[in-house]
Amino acid sequence: MRGNPLGSFAFSLICGAAALAILSWQLVLGFAIGIVVTLVAGTICASDLD
Repeated sequence: MRGNPLGSFAFSLICGAAALAILSWQLVLGFAIGIVVTLVAGTICASDLD
């Protein structure tokens, strides 16, 4: 496989896409967890005030 720039390029492209997918998945997951935590905290505070 030495001296095959196309294969190397495709490999780096796939690795980059996989890393990006993992990163965006973690970002979405973190965002969803943040929303849930905010909602739960808001609900607890509201029930404490009542």
